[in-house]
Amino acid sequence: MKKLLFASLFAMMALGIQAQMKTIQPKYHVGDHAVYQYESTTTLTAESPVTVKISYKEDYTVREQDANGAVIDLVKKDVKVEGADDNIMVQLMTMGQEFIDGVTFKLKTDATGKIIDIVNKDEISAHLNTKADETAAQLLTKMPQLAEAAGKEELKEQLLEQMSNEALLNGFQNNPNVFALNGKTLMTGTVDSYETQMGMKMNRLFMVKGNQVKSSGTLNLSKDELKELILSQVPEEQAEMVRQNIDLILNSGQIKAEMKEDATYEYLDNGWVSSITVEETGDLMGQKQNGTTKVTLLEHSW
Repeated sequence: MKKLLFASLFAMMALGIQAQMKTIQPKYHVGDHAVYQYESTTTLTAESPVTVKISYKEDYTVREQDANGAVIDLVKKDVKVEGADDNIMVQLMTMGQEFIDGVTFKLKTDATGKIIDIVNKDEISAHLNTKADETAAQLLTKMPQLAEAAGKEELKEQLLEQMSNEALLNGFQNNPNVFALNGKTLMTGTVDSYETQMGMKMNRLFMVKGNQVKSSGTLNLSKDELKELILSQVPEEQAEMVRQNIDLILNSGQIKAEMKEDATYEYLDNGWVSSITVEETGDLMGQKQNGTTKVTLLEHSW
């Protein structure tokens, strides 16, 4: 009798788990069109708190589609950034968004809808290179004190690092966005690993309920990786001293490296996203930040 009871319980649990499994595979058709509203608020807390608000629209149009995948045009437009104009961190965070205002990305997907390439990457790279050069010059004119810490080429390089083809592709595949979970078969309890656009390694746990998918991501750095992260943030003249005392610094507990990203995706029956909400918190060696992001479907053609 006990065996039968346990067998029934396990069968019910298995059915429950299966019911929570979901494959994210949008149904794309040539001519499909959707517009999303993106809104984010981020607060940086270091010497003094700074809040940055970013908003824009994302316009998606399916141009090609066959058994192997699709080509989708994405245009970000009406970019608006509000924040402290005299804060270099804010400037570096937001310039990337302004770079691509009105630029068309031709995104190639595989058969599951996962972004695998940016078809016009050379064209975009040339555009970004020109914008970065102009922006670096503007920043140095606006904040001449920057010249003491970085020249024009170094600033330009920092700007372009955020917008390299590899960083953009990684962002489409991993950062919370319309394509991020495409191609994944998920169930409650699924765990995967990914890197943020800033190169931070994260682990993420999924929970699935009907057309809703929730993910909870946390920073996943080994002790050696944490050491390298700390050393990369230290001025060159102090690096050797910090390297010699790095274990003592870590054991003191005064240095923190924490990041958390909670996201909720709501899907339509055809696999397109209807909304995404994200909450993020972080504390990287005293540089604290928290933010919220909302992506909402405004209009669609189907």
